[in-house]
Amino acid sequence: MISFIIPIYNTKLELLKRCFSSILELKHLKYEVLLIDDGSEKFIEEFCKDFIKDYSNFYFFRKENEGVSRARNLGIKLAKGNYVFFIDSDDTIVAESLDSLKLEKDTDLVLFDFELIEKEKKKEIKVLDRINKKNFNLKDIVLEFLINSDLNAPWAKIYHRQFLLKNHIIFNKEIVTGEDLNFNLDCLMCNPKIIYEKKVVYNYYREEISSRNRLLKYKERLIGNYNYLEKKKLKILSKLDLDFQEKIFFIKNIVSLKIKNIFNTIIDAEEEKILTLNFKNKIEENIREDLKNIKYTNFFTKLRYFLMYFK
Repeated sequence: MISFIIPIYNTKLELLKRCFSSILELKHLKYEVLLIDDGSEKFIEEFCKDFIKDYSNFYFFRKENEGVSRARNLGIKLAKGNYVFFIDSDDTIVAESLDSLKLEKDTDLVLFDFELIEKEKKKEIKVLDRINKKNFNLKDIVLEFLINSDLNAPWAKIYHRQFLLKNHIIFNKEIVTGEDLNFNLDCLMCNPKIIYEKKVVYNYYREEISSRNRLLKYKERLIGNYNYLEKKKLKILSKLDLDFQEKIFFIKNIVSLKIKNIFNTIIDAEEEKILTLNFKNKIEENIREDLKNIKYTNFFTKLRYFLMYFK
């Protein structure tokens, strides 16, 4: 059985109904649905309780507002399925693709493709398409996770629940950005058996409003999180058996992504008129150690770096 875990926080009712309805299209898969209300307004609870009256495998849980990481962790704890599948409450699944899925008992993690939907435009994302091999191993997948943001999210994946519990893999509640990638990296470091199913099982509806809200609420923690994730990636990279040129390629990509993310955060902070001297100092502290690796990056990354370094 698969446990679908859906954290909910003040999602529009029409989007909740769209999400729930996509699951109800499943015809053969045995499943349960855990709705984790993370302290939404009362009308969300009323809607969810009314919706699930006719469905014995839908369960509603309400908790105080503590963030999506704690909501997902509660879902893992409460789940009764052998496997868990995370869904964001404004997204949908492709029931037809999941219905035909057959899982081997010793599979710890299944990766799927997904469809990105943004402003009426659709794009199919093949998450491991860049690995130019017919047969790839765990190291190849780990390297892809280090530089491919299409793999960051916990959705469009199936996790073996006992594998997560046995290895104490949970979402870090202290991280405000990158908590999904951090969770996946922790999973990969426990040597899971991975299967890649080349089928679209998830529709991701991308909106930018959540990133703006994070900036306004957690701007300094965002910078610290980018730094934390870069250090974690570089530590993982150092443990892999790579030749010098391969290692430099991944260092360049990891450092460039962090510098670009922080630089874009500065631009957004300036637009929101919250770019203070203390914030600039915080940025300089968190990019100082990148000086030793900046030589491997391209001109534009170097330019961003030194503009930030000298404030």
